[in-house]
Amino acid sequence: MFKSFRKKKSLGTIYNKHDRIFRQGEAGNSLWYVQSGSVALILKIREHRQLLSVLKKKDIFGIPHLFGEKYRYCTAIAKEDGTAVMKLDKKLMIERMHTDPSFSYNITKMLSERLMGVVRHVPCECSEIGDCNGR
Repeated sequence: MFKSFRKKKSLGTIYNKHDRIFRQGEAGNSLWYVQSGSVALILKIREHRQLLSVLKKKDIFGIPHLFGEKYRYCTAIAKEDGTAVMKLDKKLMIERMHTDPSFSYNITKMLSERLMGVVRHVPCECSEIGDCNGR
């Protein structure tokens, strides 16, 4: 299969549509920052593939590796030509979280927003927990 040409630009790597950034199950110790374009996160269970999320400019992914996860839980694929992604070292990210409280706050806020996005798609049994709108 033809491998797309990737080139370096301003600390990141530019990917073409369908280029794999990393594969589910690979070892990982870094985060990734989307500089431009978009990235699809895809989970494979047996032979079934599930789109988890589509990330856009300024999104960060790979956050579980900040908290000790050793292997990639999904595959990251560029969704369009010219997608630029910068790899961020875990050690530097943790140092930044310790020295810049607003950075830590923004990471926490992003995680909360992602979690609430998932929770909103979970079926609710209103009779068991009360008003579903008041989650």
